[in-house]
Amino acid sequence: MLIDIRDRPDLPNRVEAGAIADGLANVQVVRGYRIAVLALPGAQFGVARMVSALAELRGASLGAFSDEHEALAWLCSAANELA
Repeated sequence: MLIDIRDRPDLPNRVEAGAIADGLANVQVVRGYRIAVLALPGAQFGVARMVSALAELRGASLGAFSDEHEALAWLCSAANELA
């Protein structure tokens, strides 16, 4: 799953980032699948990395990326591992 947040003007605060991580880690539909978050370089990417780290602590497989090709390659590598 690819979540593109590059057009979002706002950044979540620390509490909201934790809630996002909880939500992504607890959605049963995505359990066992990778989630790539595509963000702009800078602050938005930093927040995406924080959400990624928090989600991974909760058992999700979530990666933050600022390059679309890298995000897709990471997602495709997971698909190839399952095949």
